[in-house]
Amino acid sequence: MIQSSRGNASQRKSLERFDLILTDASKEAQTIKKEKQIFKNNSDTWFYLGAVGDIGFTIAIPIVLGGIVGTYIDTNFGTKPAGVLVFLFLGIVISLIGFIYRIKDIIEMQPTKK
Repeated sequence: MIQSSRGNASQRKSLERFDLILTDASKEAQTIKKEKQIFKNNSDTWFYLGAVGDIGFTIAIPIVLGGIVGTYIDTNFGTKPAGVLVFLFLGIVISLIGFIYRIKDIIEMQPTKK
């Protein structure tokens, strides 16, 4: 009889330890879940910042290159304003087309919210 009460006491202690371990594990799981949510929000931020930078380069580079090529053609062939105007206009058109395609790509790659 004495052994059975000691056995019950030791079983209760082991069950209490087990409950304590489970409680700590669930708290840790909740902490990990919160950290994952913070990381997900942070990665969304970096995604959109990268997209804005990409759009900026998509717009700026063709216009700048158009100006440079137009200036080169005007200087070497004596067509003073025509070269710059034509190639700037081409740069703007190429920028708009690139912008539209880049926006479509960003919308398709947009992270899904669950």
